Amino acid sequence: MPVYDPTDPKIDRWLRQQPPKLELALRYSMRGRFRNIIARHHFNARIDELFAQIAPEGDEYAAILRHAREIGEAMEREIGA
Repeated sequence: MPVYDPTDPKIDRWLRQQPPKLELALRYSMRGRFRNIIARHHFNARIDELFAQIAPEGDEYAAILRHAREIGEAMEREIGA
């Protein structure tokens, strides 16, 4: 599924269906790739909610960030996003 606007309500609903750690990694990845998201309060508020819910520390946080980077690399290869 090509992603052109990660803030689209359909994409948001899909993201919210993912396990919290995966959703957080996906959102971090999208925010890193689609710079217009930085100004989107709703998208970033969800990242804050997930971070508070999971409260990742140390290795767990590093693993989420690593997964986000891997997702971003896969998006780059697949859709040239």
